Amino acid sequence: MSFPVNIVVALHSEAKPIIECFDLELSHELSEFPVYENERIRLIRSGVGKQSVIRATEFLSNSDRVSRYRAWLNVGTAGHHSFAVGTGVLVNKVVDQATGRSWYPSAFCSASWTCGQVITVDEAELDYQEDACFDMEAAGFYPTACRSSLIDLIFCYKVISDNMTHPVQNITRSLVNQLVNSHLASIKVLIDELDNRIQIVSDKYLQQDLTESFSQKWRFTVTQQLLMRKLLNRCAVLGYEITAESESIAHCRDSRAVIRTIEKTLDSHWKPI
Repeated sequence: MSFPVNIVVALHSEAKPIIECFDLELSHELSEFPVYENERIRLIRSGVGKQSVIRATEFLSNSDRVSRYRAWLNVGTAGHHSFAVGTGVLVNKVVDQATGRSWYPSAFCSASWTCGQVITVDEAELDYQEDACFDMEAAGFYPTACRSSLIDLIFCYKVISDNMTHPVQNITRSLVNQLVNSHLASIKVLIDELDNRIQIVSDKYLQQDLTESFSQKWRFTVTQQLLMRKLLNRCAVLGYEITAESESIAHCRDSRAVIRTIEKTLDSHWKPI
């Protein structure tokens, strides 16, 4: 069974290159948020700001009652103190400037990806005082998407549109369109990776119970069993094979030690900068 990747963008100029590249068709013309889709992708245009993107993400989530877990991708432009205009950034930390809350998206990086944090602001950033991306949507999108999915099925990708030498006042619709268009290859890679991960979850791990080897060796409370299923799902999606016989696990004295060890294993593969 195929599950679409949900893409959330703020502006039409950000959405247009993606719509054209993947031949998406308008399907919810009369709704508050325009939705474009094909069999593989659903894209929603939220408008600018945290509250708008929260409502749009919830709308897309509520319109899909089939899948327990959904794949999500937020694409948009952002400012940065030093990154050149046109730089693509795979987000590994999301910060809400207004509340101070932060979240850490899933790992998917290699030497070819520039990774960094994004700070979501309520008004356009003009001073770029921190070495980070600045946008107006990520801190609304990310925690909302997390409520309907695993964190390993959620990516956030930003293209730098302004910096100290090219301020936000210089941004035009044409520039935004060109910037997103120049990163369609990277966006496709992220969609392919999400598609692969959602298939792993839906085909093999969605109904996963604790394996017999774990349950025979350690005693887990009901709460611990739920956490273990989530951790083992994450390991599966990220391609880490962990069993009760794994060297790092085999000598654990109790269920709490097993859980801590698996959590450390996952954390060691993704250190935000």
